[in-house]
Amino acid sequence: ALTVGAVVVAAIIGIALRTLNAYGVFTDITPGFAGSCTAVAGLQGPEDIAIDKPSGLAFISVFDRRAAAAKAWSSQDGLYVLPLAGAAKPVKLAGAPSDFHPHGISLLRDAGGLTLMAINHRRDGTSSVEIFTVALAPAVKLANVGSIEGGQLVSPNAVAAVDRARFYVANDHGSTGPPRR
Repeated sequence: ALTVGAVVVAAIIGIALRTLNAYGVFTDITPGFAGSCTAVAGLQGPEDIAIDKPSGLAFISVFDRRAAAAKAWSSQDGLYVLPLAGAAKPVKLAGAPSDFHPHGISLLRDAGGLTLMAINHRRDGTSSVEIFTVALAPAVKLANVGSIEGGQLVSPNAVAAVDRARFYVANDHGSTGPPRR
């Protein structure tokens, strides 16, 4: 019994150590950022950021989940643009659907210009991927090109644009129901 008990305890300790190692508990990280950070105030619930280096712009998706959980959807939800240079403030972009609460976003620059894809968590509990073209001049503007929805968008969290019509989506759960979630 002592031998079996010792083997079981050793196995549990081994599994625990392996799990902690897989989660990076024993990993040292050397700081490598020599710059400085500046907080951007005024946005409740920033979800994702996509940078367009050629234009020097950051696109930010904002979805106030706390307000949504209380069934008090925020009018602040949407896509914002922020110039990376200077002390500008984020500006909300027009052109999104009226029931638009973005999560993950992906920005694609190709010969045809800029395309921005955003996961949209609608008030009725369904989700879609909204596809926009982005005009940079004379001011940054969105034009909604289309919306993709369907059974494969179970609990979409992130989107990665492949081209103007194709993308990958990561669902953070395989089911929408609490017991199977």
